[in-house]
Amino acid sequence: MQICHPFPVTNKFQLGELTHMKNVLHTLYAKYQILMHEDGQDLVEYALVVALIAFAATAGMNTLATNINLAFTNIGTRLSGYTT
Repeated sequence: MQICHPFPVTNKFQLGELTHMKNVLHTLYAKYQILMHEDGQDLVEYALVVALIAFAATAGMNTLATNINLAFTNIGTRLSGYTT
């Protein structure tokens, strides 16, 4: 039985490369299928991401508020210097 390839195989080395590539692709496809069937973890992962974003936003708000307050204070000081 002769195997039909999409492109011509000229020697045994190329046939070995094709077999190896086919095995690698088959392994990757199997791992992909395993990862795709983990449905129960999706909700937990999304909840963890949302919690992490909320924590980072809360932690960064104090620094951001301080910097914004300082910027407006500097603007106010400069404007009052120009108006007097």
